[in-house]
Amino acid sequence: MKKTVLIFIFFLLFVQQLYSKKIIELKSGERITCEIISEESEVMTVISDTFGEMKINRADIKLITELDERTGYKYDDPNHCSLLFMPSAETNPKGTWYISDYELFYMNVGYSPTDNLHVSTGFLFPIIPEMITEGPLSFGFKYRTFSDPYKMNMSIMGTYNTVLEESDTGLITYGTAFNYYLNPKSTFNFYIGGLTSTETKGSESIFSFSLGLTHRTSESSKLIIEYLNGGIFDEIETKGVMLFGLRFFGEKISADLAAIKFFDITGSDIWLLIPLISLTYHF
Repeated sequence: MKKTVLIFIFFLLFVQQLYSKKIIELKSGERITCEIISEESEVMTVISDTFGEMKINRADIKLITELDERTGYKYDDPNHCSLLFMPSAETNPKGTWYISDYELFYMNVGYSPTDNLHVSTGFLFPIIPEMITEGPLSFGFKYRTFSDPYKMNMSIMGTYNTVLEESDTGLITYGTAFNYYLNPKSTFNFYIGGLTSTETKGSESIFSFSLGLTHRTSESSKLIIEYLNGGIFDEIETKGVMLFGLRFFGEKISADLAAIKFFDITGSDIWLLIPLISLTYHF
């Protein structure tokens, strides 16, 4: 757990500082995109994208604003409503669909009737008909309760999981997700939720939480780090799971390549990495 906290702190500091560019608007009307490297009482030293290192008199400055580097992109991440494993607090635009494939076998299909709500169903890829009737089937929703675009979001969500041949029993998951933009390229994500069953009628729950960080590395790629822990991992005797991955995307398609690291409860912490592959298409 200590190593996990240190990794997250380092990454937070890294993404906060890596892209600290500003737009300096001068009284003359000129706009300079730059990074401020030092400040004095009357002069600022900056590195301009166009002119390199230069000094600017404070008396000549009209306004300094943060550079929103998203404005230079052709498109946003089409799969921004989820990370590698944990959900994000964001939802898809009204009237859009998505189809996701995890490890080539598990499918998830969702639709957004409004900007703040999407509903979904999950099932095994039906190579044979029995995979629908004998495999797991889920129905879920996510509702965004608060949204300040590109600043922060909060959502509640839930799923019902069952097997058609055993439809008298099922598992229910529920939770709350929150995300905050550390800067135009990076987000911090938090999820807390529970797992219960229809047999206990909700009287018994297992709780877990997740932490996630994303950082856009280019026009069409994103780095994602997640940490998951809680009661759902008690039976496999682990102190938690960490995921490291890259997402590659275009306007409508995204693909994730990631590795899963289980933290051994004995303290040996062997780096046994399990690959994770997923594809998502939005339309």
